[in-house]
Amino acid sequence: MTLDLAREARGAGRARDGYGGHPSRISGESEISVIRLTVRPEDGMNRRPKWRNAVFRKFAVIPLLAAALTVGAAIPAGATVATTPNVVERLAAWSSLAGPDANPNDYDLLILAAQTADLVTALATTSNITVFAPNDAAFLRTAKDFGFTGSGESAAWAFLVGKLGEIGTATGIGDAVDVLTVVLLYHVAPTRLSVTTMLYKGFTGGSVSTLAGASFGVRFIELRDLATSRRNPTLNPFALGIRANNGIVHGITRVLLPASV
Repeated sequence: MTLDLAREARGAGRARDGYGGHPSRISGESEISVIRLTVRPEDGMNRRPKWRNAVFRKFAVIPLLAAALTVGAAIPAGATVATTPNVVERLAAWSSLAGPDANPNDYDLLILAAQTADLVTALATTSNITVFAPNDAAFLRTAKDFGFTGSGESAAWAFLVGKLGEIGTATGIGDAVDVLTVVLLYHVAPTRLSVTTMLYKGFTGGSVSTLAGASFGVRFIELRDLATSRRNPTLNPFALGIRANNGIVHGITRVLLPASV
């Protein structure tokens, strides 16, 4: 098909400017230009104008790509489908899983604590949670806050377990595992808290409710727990907003301590 463009002008005093036949308006006189499109069959074919051909070639690939992606997305029988890791799997991916080691930046001690308190399954399957995760260096700092003078993750862990047992006896909470359970639940919020939300709470002096039944305050990047005699942790800027299929993980620089601890 071809497009035959004819321009009609109505009104008196029309003048042509010599550039493609466009009418130029004379002051004081009105002019109405009408473009008439006449479509004529040619050689038994329907032809698009050149500009439409270019657009068609550019955008026609979209449904083709969509179809290709749909076909490519077909999963063969028996194939393994990758899924987004849960909170525990995220932490395990950055840890040795062989227990305490010499790497202070992984989460061996946190995973060991969750295993000891029998909370691994709950952390892996509970939906829409936020875990404030102390790495091994955070556990070491907390042990030193309680008077630990040794070195190494294994020694620090043994010291902390002994200290939790003392606290459990003194407060009537129970044994070291009972106290550890309370401490770990104090690190879990029952909702997803994004980095933006945490920053907003920090600038407005907000607080975070936890599964332990107690809250902690947020002031800038400092997390103000209820153990006022101990140093507070801060958000770890190198481990924020780590997404999992059942929640979000924010790294912290010390262990959060509820008031009873």
